[in-house]
Amino acid sequence: VLALSPPRIFDFAFLERLRSLHERLEEEVPHLDEVTSLVNARATRGTEGELLVEDRMEKWPESPEALARIEAYARSNPSYQNLLLSEDGRYTTVVVRTVSSTGLGEVDPLEAGFDDEEMGGEDASAPAIYLSDEENSEVVEAVAAIAAEFRSDDFPILMAGSPVVTDSLQRSLKSSMVRFIRLTLLAVTIFLFALFRRVSAVALPIVVVVLSLAATIGLMAATGTPLKLPTMILPSFLLAVGVGDSVHVLALFFRRLQAGSTREDSIVYAFEHSGLPIMLTSLTTAGGLLSFSTAALAPIADLGTFAPAGVMIAFVLSLTLLPAMLALVPLRPVEAPVDAEEDARRHPLDGILAAVGDFATSRPWLVVALSGALLLVAMGGASRLQTGHNPLEWLPADSDVRMATTEIDRAMRGSITLEVVLRGQGENAWYSPDALRSIEAISNFAEGYTDGEIFIGRAFSLVDVLKEIHRALNENRSEYYALPKNRALIAQEFLLFENSGSDDLEDLVDSQFSQARLTLKAPWVDAVAYSGTLATLQEQIDQEFGEDVDVTMTGLMPILFRSMTLVLESLLRSYLIAFVVISLLMILLIGGVRLGLVAMVPNLLPIALVLGVMGFFGLPLDNFTLLIGSIALGLSVDDTIHFMHNYRRYYEQTGSSSQATHLTLQTTGRAMLVTTIVLSTGFFIFMLSEMSNLFNFGALTGLAIVLALLADFLLAPALMQLIHGEGEPEA
Repeated sequence: VLALSPPRIFDFAFLERLRSLHERLEEEVPHLDEVTSLVNARATRGTEGELLVEDRMEKWPESPEALARIEAYARSNPSYQNLLLSEDGRYTTVVVRTVSSTGLGEVDPLEAGFDDEEMGGEDASAPAIYLSDEENSEVVEAVAAIAAEFRSDDFPILMAGSPVVTDSLQRSLKSSMVRFIRLTLLAVTIFLFALFRRVSAVALPIVVVVLSLAATIGLMAATGTPLKLPTMILPSFLLAVGVGDSVHVLALFFRRLQAGSTREDSIVYAFEHSGLPIMLTSLTTAGGLLSFSTAALAPIADLGTFAPAGVMIAFVLSLTLLPAMLALVPLRPVEAPVDAEEDARRHPLDGILAAVGDFATSRPWLVVALSGALLLVAMGGASRLQTGHNPLEWLPADSDVRMATTEIDRAMRGSITLEVVLRGQGENAWYSPDALRSIEAISNFAEGYTDGEIFIGRAFSLVDVLKEIHRALNENRSEYYALPKNRALIAQEFLLFENSGSDDLEDLVDSQFSQARLTLKAPWVDAVAYSGTLATLQEQIDQEFGEDVDVTMTGLMPILFRSMTLVLESLLRSYLIAFVVISLLMILLIGGVRLGLVAMVPNLLPIALVLGVMGFFGLPLDNFTLLIGSIALGLSVDDTIHFMHNYRRYYEQTGSSSQATHLTLQTTGRAMLVTTIVLSTGFFIFMLSEMSNLFNFGALTGLAIVLALLADFLLAPALMQLIHGEGEPEA
């Protein structure tokens, strides 16, 4: 939708430029179905028993009097109001409608309108090939380029509509993705060097994660799976997640090497102690992500397919390529063997981590009580959570498309449409006066409807066309702008309209007059807010038609609302699947049901705290924030697995819970901290995006990962202390 607000619309100079703009759009925009503006607006009139349907400005005005007649007709014609002209007469629109699909194939009338040629052609059995994101962008680029040439102070142009919003989101995400990949690689490099102070310890993990990412993107390309909004987080995600396995291996490898072992012995030692944990952490991370594969929304299901594949590819490369490179690449020689105490002095961080563990095991009830209090507060915040889905608000408030959409919603009483498809009882169902009066009643009800930010700015259907015809055939008298009461007369008037050469009915009814279309203009607001509106409209339609008409509601907001409902249902199921799978793996690792379930507590608490934060700050559960639970659960359990694996081994050796915690944090605590820093940074980088959905997703997932580490350093040792105490280890 292009909305223009010149000093005066019905002015010769403006209309000439409008005609030039209209013609350029028709000539240069790809995948075009139709351009509609004042230039080709329909005029229906009767003369000497004949119905004439033509473009109102087919004969271009050349005198002030002719222009005045055109203006009077446009302002008095109900069919123009809030479609081509705003109520105050300050805005006019140019509507660019694309085809819904390319190539042959059956096209659902809900998507393509009611043009029989579009609805199948010769090969009605072939699937529809809908416009891709790239083709949509071609349309938007072409329209934007032409609009830019015409735009001036006296010819202002606003550009909005769902194709423009979609294109803006795609462009912003693609540019952000490239920047995030670079920043994630930089963060990984910095933290790896800070931990190991070796170039080889930086280069080898990066080789592993880059190859993993390349293989995953290659799988997507090989299967013809495009990058969509949710899957665009994959590159940065895999770069951050994939490095974790390498960090744990390298931490043990270099520690053993520093203690005087040979390179081969150090490799064996590292994998002997970390092989099982990194396998289980890979499985739990992949399991949390794999739960998305059952989602009803394709892009989220794609994320649940290819993200786990990337995680497991990184695991396999960490198990095979990483030790091979450690055996072959030149390494800086160790100056002198260093024992564990000396290594701890060189790395005071180990001492800090051990002190944290000692605090947790010496005051376990205090830690558990504080955790419980935080959980209660979080539950209070979580009770305030609401669902929502408004892609327009993901864009910055000062973005052109967001401001244009808001202004068009205000000036033209809506920038999007709700489509109601009515399937009557067989052929010629919509010749019935009663059926048409029911559509008119629904339209009148809709145009008087408001619910907060939602309103119906305009309703139009074949009823409006029939009223035009009836008035035109009755000397163009305004009192005849009404529905005929006779079925035969209705059929005759529609036949006259079709014989006039106009194809406008094709958008409103099928050729058999069995399916009709009611289009409702509405503003772009949160799709979830439309739930009440859709229910109210459905109730009104049912009241008018009963069971005589089959009704389908579609259009942008019903589709977004339905998508949100499907995502919510799918992800709740995904959370349950992820919890069960990860709990079973934890029980398998620890070797006991009771300890395995207790070990899950530090992983669930961070998710509860994040939900509380969302509730207190009014952040909605949308298609992105709903992903956090399974992702955070799959990632946060990684550190728990490393902690519990080492804790169990040391507890069996010492019989002391506090000593086992101390030794665990001194051996694997540093790697846990670094992997958490890398992981959380990989998500915090999303906060640099100008899009609010990525900002919220990155901030909340990063927060969940940090909270999970704190829970592993404090709550997990406290729980183990309460269970084991300082007695003998369990058999």
